[in-house]
Amino acid sequence: MLQVKVHPADIQDRDGAKLVLAGTRARFPRLRRVWADGIYRGDLVGWAKQHAGVEVEIVVPAKGTKGFRMLPRRWVGERSIAGYPLGDGTPSTLEQGL
Repeated sequence: MLQVKVHPADIQDRDGAKLVLAGTRARFPRLRRVWADGIYRGDLVGWAKQHAGVEVEIVVPAKGTKGFRMLPRRWVGERSIAGYPLGDGTPSTLEQGL
């Protein structure tokens, strides 16, 4: 995990992603690709390429998939988050853990 942004609840995740990606190229010049869940489909892919200089690859289940299936590259983020000490789960300890 390279960067985290906390934004108000009235900002959708797909819109908040722009806040995370803005300026990433300056901080991480070798970053070329970001994997994202299907919720991030839409104009984020083109925006990221044009404004942040990174390719956003949307990871989606294979057509016809029913039930739970592990998605490719999904475990990377989940495994990264699992390593953070999150305490008792309250907002104050979550912020301290990050």
